[in-house]
Amino acid sequence: MQFAASNSAIPTATRRPVQGFTLLELLVVISIVVVVAGMLMSALNRTKNNALRFSCMDNLRQLQIAWGMYIEDNEDRMPLNQAGSLAFNSKIGPRSSTNSWVSGNPREDKFADGIKLGTLYPYLKNVDVYKCPLDSSRVSGYPNLERTRSYAMSAYLGGDNGDTDSRVKVKLSELAEPGPSQTFVFIEEHENSLWGAGFTVLTPTQAALLSKAGISGSTPSDLHERGCHLTFADSHVEFWKWYSPKAGSSTVRVTSSAREKADFQRLQNAVPQP
Repeated sequence: MQFAASNSAIPTATRRPVQGFTLLELLVVISIVVVVAGMLMSALNRTKNNALRFSCMDNLRQLQIAWGMYIEDNEDRMPLNQAGSLAFNSKIGPRSSTNSWVSGNPREDKFADGIKLGTLYPYLKNVDVYKCPLDSSRVSGYPNLERTRSYAMSAYLGGDNGDTDSRVKVKLSELAEPGPSQTFVFIEEHENSLWGAGFTVLTPTQAALLSKAGISGSTPSDLHERGCHLTFADSHVEFWKWYSPKAGSSTVRVTSSAREKADFQRLQNAVPQP
């Protein structure tokens, strides 16, 4: 009986030499790895930002529910949203009164006491809910201390100047135009905007004082891919993406941007009408 020769019997000279990767092949492989890693990081960042966005939206939804519960307990009256009696600081902004939905000013408050003093706190006893998880803004003069609040309420719901500004309403039933489903209540405010409890939107007449430019009082946030969340008086929440990036200011801003004016007009349409 004959057996086939084993592989070890094959002359060495006939074996194929083992070849490694060429430099070009290594560069191609490395390039592919870098591209794939970049795609994975981008996807992970989007997933993280989406999770934080949904968390922020849930915060506002809870605030809106608390707002509605307060109204039910107070014979249709909305929670106050007014400035305190302390002198106005143009660099910090107004402090809210102690009988408003929140008190104090997050630009200078080192603790959450102002939130706990607010009339909505008994309905929502979680100070973390008052802050967007993407908001990394700091207390003035304390670079290591994050602010306690990211959200403001429309200045025309239980706000100041009710005797002189017919847009200011004190009862939910007064929201006839544009109606509860189109009247915003809470909004994410830009970290550089004026920081009381109320978010101001000037009237077209006020804006016309500067005929060649638009004016904004408070500035909305654009942390969420150039957009932010707003709640409405019928209890739903919306995400608004802005035409123009926001560059908040501690003073009233003047802009000649058509895109900025379009954003401004959108906010004007979402506050109570005279």
